[in-house]
Amino acid sequence: MNLQLVKKILSLILILFLFILSRFYIYKYWPTNYSDVRTDYERYARMWNYGLIPYTHHMYEYPPLTIPLVALPLKYEHLGVNYYHNYRFEVMVVDITFFIFLVASVYKLFKKDHLIKKISIILFYILITSLAKNFFYEGLDLIFMSSIFTSFLLFIWLNTKKMLGKTLVWLFFWISTAIKFLTLPLMIPIFLIIYSDWKKDISSFLTGFILIWGIPIIIFRSTLLVPFVLNNNRPIKNSSFPAYIIKLIDYQTNTETKGNKPPDFEYTGPVTSTITNGTTILFPSAMLLWLIWSSLYIFKNKNLKLNRKRKNLTNNLKKLIKFIVSEIKYPTSINKNKQLMVLLRIYGIYLFTMFFFAKIFSQPFHIWYMALIAIYPFLIKKNPIILWIAALVMVTHDTTTLLYLPSNPDSNLFNYPYFMYGYLLFKYIPMGYVYYYFIKNGD
Repeated sequence: MNLQLVKKILSLILILFLFILSRFYIYKYWPTNYSDVRTDYERYARMWNYGLIPYTHHMYEYPPLTIPLVALPLKYEHLGVNYYHNYRFEVMVVDITFFIFLVASVYKLFKKDHLIKKISIILFYILITSLAKNFFYEGLDLIFMSSIFTSFLLFIWLNTKKMLGKTLVWLFFWISTAIKFLTLPLMIPIFLIIYSDWKKDISSFLTGFILIWGIPIIIFRSTLLVPFVLNNNRPIKNSSFPAYIIKLIDYQTNTETKGNKPPDFEYTGPVTSTITNGTTILFPSAMLLWLIWSSLYIFKNKNLKLNRKRKNLTNNLKKLIKFIVSEIKYPTSINKNKQLMVLLRIYGIYLFTMFFFAKIFSQPFHIWYMALIAIYPFLIKKNPIILWIAALVMVTHDTTTLLYLPSNPDSNLFNYPYFMYGYLLFKYIPMGYVYYYFIKNGD
């Protein structure tokens, strides 16, 4: 038997063994404290079982595809397993399916590279997901991440110049938006990257949209706007970066009051009002800058050349307009690996812009970038060690108690409890580094 084939088989056996071990650990040792599944999802499922209609009869914060995902575990309680464990099993099935696809994609994407590289990517993914075991099967985040990342990975499996390839990419994209709305802004970069024939592109875009969103729109109509209203009116969440700024100021001013109701633990006071007003300006502005940059970045990879000097602004605008007109008629293609690299960088900057400027952040959000950070450094041929360490530190701090410093107010330094320094050292500095990494490192 060929030596390379033996090594490949042995590596897959090792990966399979470690994956099964890690998933047994995650599934067996579930969190005993707060869980969205116990607190919210089961309550929603029972309300619907009694005949209440989401969005219409009660406020529901998630998009429509989450309704069958949340409702289904209740249907199997007659088998003797309670809702909570049925839901976790449902998420585990998605996890296993996505993992198989991820492993196949890594072996395809890096087929000419050394076997160690492929194993390293998969082992890192297993490690970082295992660290987050208290949140990994406890919500919609893994299902959400799996859907949007499947959309990305399909770029290396399918011919995105053909109708089928385009439609499948859009199908999984629209699935992600029907689980969490936050991927909606990514439609513009994806469309610009995938664009090759306007008839096929518009048709595939609409086909994917209708397949996923058609029935929910017919059923719920304008009430689908309820999640937008709910999320827009939510206060700054306790674990977000703006909340950290509020705490920094409050420990010196003692002007704020912290609520006790999970999951937001809402702050009120003059500092909170100012920071909240600031996020309503800074977050949309940051998203607009990201959208402009991502569009220009894609155009650059399609051979648009602009002069960075300010005095050439008028000439650059003329070049840009001429390029866009030309691109509509005669699209420039990018090879599959380059498409994926460009898209992952855009996705990374999008996520971490949101993490720093949005008023909402929760520990499960770390799941959204785990596959991204595993793969991206090798796509751009960079050493992943520092990036991986930063991500592991963030996840360890936010999802375990291993790096959590004491929260006793009597134990403080310069009037700040030690846990505030823990957040700075183990969360926001690593998060800033990861953000900088994606901004700095591309093609």
